[in-house]
Amino acid sequence: MRRPAAVRSSRWLAALIFAAAVSPAPAAADAVSACRQGAGPGAGPEELRDCVRRALGGDEDRFRVSRRRLEEAGDDAGLAILLQAWAYVRRFDAGAAAEARELLEEAERHAEADGDVSLLASVLVDKASVLLFLADATGTIATVERLRGMTLPGGGHACNRPCLFFLANSLWQLGRFAEASDVFAQVLERSREVGDRRRLPLIEFSKLGADLSLENLVNPDLEAARASFVARYEEVLRLAREVDYPRIETHSHLLLGKLMGGAEGERHLEICIAQGRERGFDDILLHCLNRLAATVVRRDPERARALRAEAERIVLPPGNERWVAIGWTDAATVDWALLPRQQAAWRSLIGLEQVEVLRALQGRPSTRAEFFSEWVDVYSALAGRLLDPAYGEPSAADLATAFHVMERLRARVLLETLAQAQAAPPEPRADDPRVQRRQALLLDVFEHNRKLLAPDLTAERRRQLEASLDQLRREAARLTTSDPAYRVLQRPSFASLAEVQRALAEDEALLSFQIAPRENILRDVAGGSWLMVVTRDAVRSLPLPEGRLLRFNVETYLDLFPRRDGREESFSRRLYDELMGDALAALPPAIERLVIVPDGILHLLPFAALIDGEGRVLARRYRLSVVPSASLWWRWRQQREAGGGALILADPQIAAPEGAGRLPALPAAAAEGRRVARRLGSSSRLLAGAAASEHALKQADLAAACLLHFAAHAVVDEEKTETSAVMLAPGGGDDGPLSVPEIVELELDGKVVVLSACSSASGRVLNGEGVMSLARAFFQAGAVAVIGSLWPLRDDQAALLFDAFYRHLGRGESLAGALRAAQLDRIATGAPAADWAGVEVFGNGAFVPFPGGVRPAADPRRLALWSGLALFLGLAVSRRWR
Repeated sequence: MRRPAAVRSSRWLAALIFAAAVSPAPAAADAVSACRQGAGPGAGPEELRDCVRRALGGDEDRFRVSRRRLEEAGDDAGLAILLQAWAYVRRFDAGAAAEARELLEEAERHAEADGDVSLLASVLVDKASVLLFLADATGTIATVERLRGMTLPGGGHACNRPCLFFLANSLWQLGRFAEASDVFAQVLERSREVGDRRRLPLIEFSKLGADLSLENLVNPDLEAARASFVARYEEVLRLAREVDYPRIETHSHLLLGKLMGGAEGERHLEICIAQGRERGFDDILLHCLNRLAATVVRRDPERARALRAEAERIVLPPGNERWVAIGWTDAATVDWALLPRQQAAWRSLIGLEQVEVLRALQGRPSTRAEFFSEWVDVYSALAGRLLDPAYGEPSAADLATAFHVMERLRARVLLETLAQAQAAPPEPRADDPRVQRRQALLLDVFEHNRKLLAPDLTAERRRQLEASLDQLRREAARLTTSDPAYRVLQRPSFASLAEVQRALAEDEALLSFQIAPRENILRDVAGGSWLMVVTRDAVRSLPLPEGRLLRFNVETYLDLFPRRDGREESFSRRLYDELMGDALAALPPAIERLVIVPDGILHLLPFAALIDGEGRVLARRYRLSVVPSASLWWRWRQQREAGGGALILADPQIAAPEGAGRLPALPAAAAEGRRVARRLGSSSRLLAGAAASEHALKQADLAAACLLHFAAHAVVDEEKTETSAVMLAPGGGDDGPLSVPEIVELELDGKVVVLSACSSASGRVLNGEGVMSLARAFFQAGAVAVIGSLWPLRDDQAALLFDAFYRHLGRGESLAGALRAAQLDRIATGAPAADWAGVEVFGNGAFVPFPGGVRPAADPRRLALWSGLALFLGLAVSRRWR
């Protein structure tokens, strides 16, 4: 392919750039035109951008004059190139990345107006890189996905190597490690195809990071995994030296130091520190100093203090807050080795707030949830240290703090959504002064906390910083109440251990799980697995098996259910013993109800099917409910439940495509809907077939109902959760599928939702946040309880289970009590666990929708039969007497 003139004549281009750079401001006004003329008609957008960037030379006056001239000429393409070039300049100035994003958004509008697809693609690639730098991973993915769908003239796609690289990095930050690794592999393949050896170390290093994160979740054999990754990082180190890529070389020494441990690991960390000092890589140096301090602290405390002091003197420029927070992980290890327990815990709580400030800087809830998932280890590490006797026998205060730490992690976005009135206005634009003030306030809090963590802090300085920090927090609290734009600053209200104990009934116990490894693949403390058992009068903590082993056992267990042959029973017994055998054996005999707060893979576990030492499933012993967090359970307990009847939508007449994508018929769903209506009597309203439409639901008087029942198909998308939907009938201008965003808009405050639909409570498990399921969307809409299924339901078996559920519910049972009774009914008929164990009560299982019971409606067929019989007898009698 023939190269553009600007590339063929590099000496001419250099002369042009030099002339532009040394010219007075007015001459620079023609920088875009000069670059166009010099580069010729074949120049690509990136070449023009780079030419203009160099011509401007960082002079803001030249940029403003050029912009004015192009605006006067109505030159959209020229403005897009100019704004893109200036954004490239500004993004590398301290604190100017947000400005770069605004410039690129404006450049995007001009490129769209001009209609040049290649120019628009170039602007979007730069925009993606800035969004990634700002840790807006969701925005990056949205931008890159748009690029992937664009076709350039000649049939080429806009998503080239840099575009895919940004996509992979974003997926990595969102915890989608397998997807990230796959995309990095594509980037590697393309780089090798074009012989781009210079970039190979960076891409290999990045792919290794995604693979490392994935392996950390799933591989129980850490030593074998470490050996494999050491070999791969040594190869990256060799490549980096070969092509002279110093940053990747230094960073590889850091990772090898973490993976190897021991004397060889320390050698790599020493090299990392020396190179970091020499090359000015302050961010990597900060980590190497902290990690070496954590490594030597037990045998050489004074050296550890000196290393920590040097790390604290490093002040990274704005935009590196994430690196600072990551460095705190190693600092916490040093604190817990050198400081009294109470002081170490206090410093760790300050570190948690640093993570939460970073999280609050992410504007959108979905970004905050996924961004937060990367930081779960720091919460579990602190909770584990507080509970682990190896750090000192835990006191009652330690148990309360550990409980609080766990609650600060769980279902955070869901808590925030419910705490902030759901009619919140759209997120303001990035150039809104309120957004800038909000970001500045958050960064002030971050900086104050960083100073509080300094190892040589005097008591007086600490008092000053804490007073100033309290003032910042008060200002944040005032802003959250005065202007909805600041609601992201609002902290959700977490239930304390004492509040949860007071809310528990005498016959209830709350079981709160933490599932984590004792250490991760990089030898960081990860906290281990624990169970906290809370009753009205007592609190206990018990250690559980290693997190990766539990994950493997649960996944194996879940794979056995579809066989429907009872083979899962051995795992039912094993998991009962591993997770709760000791805890339940010690509970008072009066306990009949369990409120379970799962973690990680346990969100997908059918607790009702676990089998105790006497061969009884857990459903025989207890009424069970599952909650995303104790704070949400406590909130639902305080909430006034809705009164009224039931709205039933059954067997919707959906518009499904022909072929493989067509959803099968639900022959038992219509009958299920009729039976539910009869069980709940005259207070129920049934919509079936074409009447069971999305439009009818949205127009219904939901205030008159306390319960909604859906007997329908559900479509669950684990990657794009917003597209998951309950499949209703179309009509009235609505397409039929009730998607997650539409569910959230429903007004369901205090109501119960029953989802007789496949996998309605399953989905992608996001660390800390829980399951991104349809059930969760109904909670966001205000429901206090959702009955849903962890796996696909057979149409006929679902109808039998829910008929029994409503029979008991109509007699005045609670939600958890009615489901338990229905499950026992199914067990009595010999039904396999796959038919009943996957349906769970999520939320307030103690809610009684129909206190005192309801009078079932008469069966129309039975009425007709009796009427016919009475008529026959009447005729017979009349004939006899005639």
